Amino acid sequence: MSSSEIEPLFQTSQSRAPTGTVWLGTSQSDIHIPVHEFILTGRSMVLRKAFQDFRSTDHASVPDILTIQRDGRGQTHVIIHAVDVLTVLNIAFFVYTDSILDVWQQVRYSPESASRYRQVRSEVMRIASHLGFSTLERAARLMIEPTKSLKADMERAIRDPAFFDSADVVIELNGSEVKAHSQVICQRCPFFNALFFGRSEGMWLLARRADSEHMVRIDLRHFEPHVFKFVLRYMYADTEAELFDDVRSRDLEDFIDLVLDVAFVANELMIDRLAQICQKMLGMFGKLTLLV
Repeated sequence: MSSSEIEPLFQTSQSRAPTGTVWLGTSQSDIHIPVHEFILTGRSMVLRKAFQDFRSTDHASVPDILTIQRDGRGQTHVIIHAVDVLTVLNIAFFVYTDSILDVWQQVRYSPESASRYRQVRSEVMRIASHLGFSTLERAARLMIEPTKSLKADMERAIRDPAFFDSADVVIELNGSEVKAHSQVICQRCPFFNALFFGRSEGMWLLARRADSEHMVRIDLRHFEPHVFKFVLRYMYADTEAELFDDVRSRDLEDFIDLVLDVAFVANELMIDRLAQICQKMLGMFGKLTLLV
């Protein structure tokens, strides 16, 4: 795939970019790939720290690897230093899909591009190593598919308060509140999707989103914080059977009450898969109770 073939894929106007979009590019090309900031910071602790620095100074860098900066229109750009645009495309593809665009495997079909493809593979390994994408680095080095690591990366990210620095939503709970990214919760939860993009098509949010300092607040104060954290974990990390593995309860009754509470929230938010996970867990313990 040549640069001329890639460019038409990324003609999205920066003025129409969705909330939370940053532009991933290279100093060697004018092509910029729209990427969600949360996916970059969720996949890489190095990028999480870099974006944290960027928020306080409007400029940050990972030495010899990349620079984060704003352009004249206020758009955020992540510029990887002196690499091929195919390397940048590989990074973008990996953070979303846990897969690799192994263009170097095409050498037999395009011998005239052999040198470029070898260089891209070398660059992917180097950038992946510096950004903490160990599965991508190993996949490029061994020329295999990467081990799936998206869920594990997001599990770690949501435990780091810095990950939510880019959040644009505050969810008010009983006695506390949590931040979230509208791009995630709308994709993962029909309730939030309807709230943001239902019949009003998000018109009620226009004034709030015009003010970059104004976060959308959602009143869910009838939900308990300790229950909602399971919902948040499911939405961000797609945690399923292992969702309750770390729970420590005084007795079985307390544990069942917790699962029921999570199921109640899942039903109200119309998250069918999470409700099914809770039902399956309750079924397992129901059988255990009968055996006892």
